[in-house]
Amino acid sequence: MEDRAKIWRAGALGNTLFLAANFRRQRFDRHFHEEFAIGVIESGCQAFAYDSGRRLDFTAGTIALIAPGVVHTGWSGAEDGWRYRMLYPSVEFVRPIVTDIFGDGGMPTFHTPRVTDAALAQLDATNQNHVANCDMTGQAKQPDNTS
Repeated sequence: MEDRAKIWRAGALGNTLFLAANFRRQRFDRHFHEEFAIGVIESGCQAFAYDSGRRLDFTAGTIALIAPGVVHTGWSGAEDGWRYRMLYPSVEFVRPIVTDIFGDGGMPTFHTPRVTDAALAQLDATNQNHVANCDMTGQAKQPDNTS
């Protein structure tokens, strides 16, 4: 399997960055995001280290929840790599949503970056598939009938 990634932005969702990828050899050096990183592992296993090297394996159906500023690394946790979808909403986009739901209490952090919840993973994957099939205004893409 060759490493492949598709990256796009959804203007209707605060210009949120989306990533859909199949990785086998990809290795992420220590880094952090200024945005939230939220996603689902669709197959395989991604190894993940944070908090001074603490390792977690993200297997199929695992949800990744990474708050802004959390330093982490990532690499293949299985010989066949991993397939996943991520979204990276900005703090500015998330803040009014959090305030509306929880009141003005600051931005959320996550107790753990790995959650196993099959229903939530399916919902996340469904939502990301929907966004992937919409144009930048949030409208469904029209099929290209020119061929």
